[in-house]
Amino acid sequence: MSQSKYPSQTRYEIIREFQRLRKARGGKPHHEQVLEHPARPDARFQQVLERVGAMLLEIDEEGRVCDVSDTGEQITGYKREQWIGQTALFSVHDDDLSEVAKLTTNVEGKGRPSRALFRFRARTGEWIWLETSSVREFQTPEGSVHTLAFTQDVTERTQAEHLLRESIERNRVVSELSYDMISEADDQGNILFASPNVEKLTGYTFDELHAMLPFERVHPEDLERVEGLGFSEQSELPSIVEIRPYRFQHRNGKWIWLESNLIHYKGRSGEVRILAVTRDITETLRAARERLELEERIEQAQRLESLGVMAGGIAHDFNNLLTPILGGAGLAMMDLTEDDPIRARLEKIQLAAQRAAALTEQMLAYAGAEELEMAPLNVTRLIGDVGQLLESAISGRTVLAYELQRHPPSTTGDSSQLSQVLMILVTNAAEAMGDEEGRVTIRTGSETIEETPAGVVEPESPLEPGLHVFFEVEDTGEGIEPENLERIFEPFFTTKFTGRGLGLAAAEAIVRRHSGIIQLESRVNHGSRIRVLLPALP
Repeated sequence: MSQSKYPSQTRYEIIREFQRLRKARGGKPHHEQVLEHPARPDARFQQVLERVGAMLLEIDEEGRVCDVSDTGEQITGYKREQWIGQTALFSVHDDDLSEVAKLTTNVEGKGRPSRALFRFRARTGEWIWLETSSVREFQTPEGSVHTLAFTQDVTERTQAEHLLRESIERNRVVSELSYDMISEADDQGNILFASPNVEKLTGYTFDELHAMLPFERVHPEDLERVEGLGFSEQSELPSIVEIRPYRFQHRNGKWIWLESNLIHYKGRSGEVRILAVTRDITETLRAARERLELEERIEQAQRLESLGVMAGGIAHDFNNLLTPILGGAGLAMMDLTEDDPIRARLEKIQLAAQRAAALTEQMLAYAGAEELEMAPLNVTRLIGDVGQLLESAISGRTVLAYELQRHPPSTTGDSSQLSQVLMILVTNAAEAMGDEEGRVTIRTGSETIEETPAGVVEPESPLEPGLHVFFEVEDTGEGIEPENLERIFEPFFTTKFTGRGLGLAAAEAIVRRHSGIIQLESRVNHGSRIRVLLPALP
């Protein structure tokens, strides 16, 4: 199918040229002379029609074709004799009949053409697109008024327009369905276009982003990387640039994590444009972080479980060895006088064995090998029962103070093991003081908890909301370094030269077995506070 090399206004020039030629052969102006076969142009005009891929039709008052130019066969495949006598609507697509009927039955105004774009089935059976202009009316010798129609093959142009519209619509639907944001910017980062879901992703409308300075909402720590990767001056246009996670401030003020794929291209005038596909990966990163933390907790739990089994086995065997040592030392001392020089040596043996026994108790507590003797208890009374032991753990210039609730709610637990927890906490607090002046405060009380408070050591099971009783130990010592806060409850982890690192691990294990939690707060050079919360009885 041929395409016109002339602008659209050439159609009117063709008609005027046709009228001029008819007049040069003795004709008169329109409606002043009867024209014979106006659809039969001369050779010169025929060449013009062939170049623009057009044909001329003469249509009578009944809408039938009276004559057609020779180009009709080139465009539609139908010969002249097949055209003549046919209604002008023959072979027109059913959906376009009303458009064509306007040309043959309702011509608009004198000398003002009406136009119609319609599908026409060519003789080959394929549908082609024709565009017709009803250009001129004239009077026949019989006195009837005929219409001269100029018709052009616009199949390629129409198909291209349809494809363009389909492509635009497809891109619009894809951009709306996608969770990603598609945007276009200049080489300075100014937003020139953004897909409709820009507001869903960032909280801002396109107009708001367009009015912002480039990278105005990118996190300062990520700004240099984003600018350097995607918007630096480049001698060559790369294929795709990937900008991995960077922070962007959402309209609600929160920082979200984005990643973008950019491609550079040159616009019509040679200017550099950047097309970007950006997605929100905040939830993806959060899920990955939670999965990693879960894997670490599982790995740590498995490691601690194995360590607990080993510690329990060692403690039992160690106790079996300590029993005859303590027993033998005690019996030997019974046979000695108070001033016997051997007695001092036996006392050292007995003291060392007692310390070893205390260590095995901590190992058994950590391993959970001892049976709990659960009973209702009052945490304030519990502290009063072990008050002398607590005083003995304090040394140097440290002061032990009490802030006890007189009648706290009752809880249930093993008093001996909870006393051991209290002793461990007071001993650690006293060691944090060293030889300096300081204060260790023991408190009891109760509080209603709706959700896990800050600073809680990761519990084995979710915290049940409701009323809890607590006892806590606070010191004014050196505090705990931030990097050690998450590790001080690990077995055998200690920051003290002489420590064994089992005390807090054993205390945490005992509290966990009581369905309680430990809350830790510490600041370097300002001291620490460790609170044990236990579910209160109804």
